[in-house]
Amino acid sequence: MRAICKDATNSTVLQEGMQYFVFPHGPDAFYVSKFNSEESHTGAYQRDRFEVVEEVEKIQEKDIAARDNSKKTFHWEQMDLFDFLPDDLEENQQVIKIIIPEDIIHPLDCIHSLKSKAFRNVQLRWSSYVRAIQDYHDCSWFEATDKLLEHQKSKLPIVMARDPEGK
Repeated sequence: MRAICKDATNSTVLQEGMQYFVFPHGPDAFYVSKFNSEESHTGAYQRDRFEVVEEVEKIQEKDIAARDNSKKTFHWEQMDLFDFLPDDLEENQQVIKIIIPEDIIHPLDCIHSLKSKAFRNVQLRWSSYVRAIQDYHDCSWFEATDKLLEHQKSKLPIVMARDPEGK
């Protein structure tokens, strides 16, 4: 039901003249809500504070009509967030074979100061190689690091997703 508040005395929630949804709460009270849901009520108040404007049946008829109209008006469709990706990523992926240069060193083996630009360059080069291996082989950082060290030591080419040097 809908009702208009006639008396908002001693209430910080109610406003006089404002229309609310009301739900019966015993013979002398209403649950009062700004929404058409009993679960979202703002409290229980005496019935004499409100003047009922619209009965339950009328509201339900309007709600049913509104639902029917919304079904006719709107067409909902599930969106696929990955429509822009090609179907076969593996086939379209750039693949290169590369022999890991000897000057690619693990940052822990670097002799430069931790705050130096040279150390930062070592970190960046190392991470670009590891990420290129990681992207192609779909493995963890640690597995990619092991593969990098293994191929660097054996001087065998390794397949990567891209050129880590950006050339």
